[in-house]
Amino acid sequence: MRAIKTYHLFSEITEKLITLLRGLSIEKWDFPTCYPTWKVKDIVAHLIQTAVSRLSVQRDRYISSKFFDLNPQFKDLSATIDQINTNWSLIFSQISPRILLDFIEIAERQLAHFIQSQDLHSDALYSVAWAGESRSENWFDLGRDYTERWVHQQQIREAVGGESLATKRYLSPVFHLFMYSVPFWYRDVQAIDGTIIKIQITGESGGEWCLRRKESSWSLEELSSESSNTIQLHEDVAWRFFTRSLPVESFKDQIQFSNDSELLQSFYNVRAIMMND
Repeated sequence: MRAIKTYHLFSEITEKLITLLRGLSIEKWDFPTCYPTWKVKDIVAHLIQTAVSRLSVQRDRYISSKFFDLNPQFKDLSATIDQINTNWSLIFSQISPRILLDFIEIAERQLAHFIQSQDLHSDALYSVAWAGESRSENWFDLGRDYTERWVHQQQIREAVGGESLATKRYLSPVFHLFMYSVPFWYRDVQAIDGTIIKIQITGESGGEWCLRRKESSWSLEELSSESSNTIQLHEDVAWRFFTRSLPVESFKDQIQFSNDSELLQSFYNVRAIMMND
């Protein structure tokens, strides 16, 4: 896997988020987002929680006796994370936007500073479960964290009518990281060796990748190869699809397949988020 560097982007998107939140009226903190039960302030609370958790465990080496297993099965980990998110949202439900803003400034700035000190290829604190890894390098785990922060900030921006963060500088690394999820979600899809699926994300932040069947497993290549099996989706659709920012049914007419084979339809199972459908 080619290391995707995102360390230098954390501080940039952190400051953009703080600027955005400082300009919001009290009413906009309660605006609904793409998630059925989360308002803007719920996403902010979630970002605080994830920053504080990483700093506590990875920087401060403080692990509670009740801390969950770092590498459980996808389904179990997804359920655990969902419960943590719900609990944190309830805890912060009575906290004012002013206090949340103070909290997120401290947490996100400390997180961005800490990440700058990390070695790219050291063992990560968390494996990237949505890519099927039981052990990951720092660049991938922290890159995954970057994708989460980009996505949640974009969701906030769309909810309040803020300027989009979907520029090539910030979105292109998100796609390069997300694509590493595809082989894992194709792991049970059978095909003859040599089968190639070309995946195209159109738009200035997109690219082309090939999913290749070799020695009874799937691997991802950032090389363009001719194939009769192609999948195409626009970048504005792609990030929402990978993160299930909308139900998967919403994408049925927004992802173009060159044929209706099960091989290509299996792409609907792909995601780069800890969420069970």
